[in-house]
Amino acid sequence: MTTQSIDCDFQVERVIEDYPDQDIFLPPNETFELQIDYPCNKTIFNIQTGANGMGTMRLVKEIGKSYQKIYKDANTTNPYNVWGHDVGDLVIERINVDFLTKKIKLAVGS
Repeated sequence: MTTQSIDCDFQVERVIEDYPDQDIFLPPNETFELQIDYPCNKTIFNIQTGANGMGTMRLVKEIGKSYQKIYKDANTTNPYNVWGHDVGDLVIERINVDFLTKKIKLAVGS
């Protein structure tokens, strides 16, 4: 398998809660590039999968942590150029993983 996607409905602000694990699994000891580009400038975060790999629930939590960093920094100098929405408005609608390029892209709505 070279790519995988799931449709979902995770509120960004609530991703630290226990959502049921779905069907993405990132292999152990890899680094994936998470691209966030809504509602901000394109920003890249590195996601380390760890010794046991990473399932959907942990990936969603890492995405939430990345958004929390963006919004925390936006309250000071706004280096990511966040516009138009509070973190509480955001919903992760789709997660796309490309296993060949090790890139993760999101569809995020509000």
